[in-house]
Amino acid sequence: MTKRMVYDGVFEDDTLGQMPIPARLLWVGIITAVADDQGRMLDHASLVRSRVFPYDAEITNEMVAKWLDGMVDSEMLLRYQVDDKKLLQVRHWWDYQAPSWAQESKYPAPATWTDRIKVQKGGGNVYILNWSEQGGLPIGIGKAIGKAIGMDIGKGIPKGIEKNKNKIKNKDKDKIVVDRWDCTDFPDAYSKFEENVAKITEKNESVIRNWINIVGEETFIDAIKVAVLSNKKSLSYITGVLKNWTKEEKI
Repeated sequence: MTKRMVYDGVFEDDTLGQMPIPARLLWVGIITAVADDQGRMLDHASLVRSRVFPYDAEITNEMVAKWLDGMVDSEMLLRYQVDDKKLLQVRHWWDYQAPSWAQESKYPAPATWTDRIKVQKGGGNVYILNWSEQGGLPIGIGKAIGKAIGMDIGKGIPKGIEKNKNKIKNKDKDKIVVDRWDCTDFPDAYSKFEENVAKITEKNESVIRNWINIVGEETFIDAIKVAVLSNKKSLSYITGVLKNWTKEEKI
């Protein structure tokens, strides 16, 4: 594990300043003692507590779990799951850190995340991956996707799709469930996925949840619309659409 940097102005951070004092210490502890070189860690309150508060019996697992929830809600941490592993990612990790070296994480990255790796291997070799890139999530993920699809998120069908809507509708009326969607008050993404694409299974549910955590429920539903209108109703096509939408804004 390399030396960690706590970002300038951490104690002037408005979001952090509204949290209890032990929660502020927890945040510093996550950066310096819990997260790995990619800003990633297990979503396990008792493990986090043992690393940050080993001498403080009055700090309970329940308290730490509540503070972690607050950090997720405040978009300081990203909560996601891969198979049976529940994980947390420090969202702005590569805004805080400027190391000379960074080890690979033993945990899988969240969707659209870019790891930056520079590590010494055997024989004096150095393994480098994405070291010259920004790293982390695509910049301005919510606004970026809205720009990429030519719409304000939650304001209807993306531009370029509307002109094909009637043609597809006339060709196969029964399949265009999208016409019944209320685009100003989006329903739950899980139910829309099952209604239009496939049954939710243990395997695809974690992929869906990870993408919703990254791009938001409304944007995920927009991708379902594209899949329906293109008659490419599969999770792999939906994830391809989301990756394409984010790629243009990634630096």
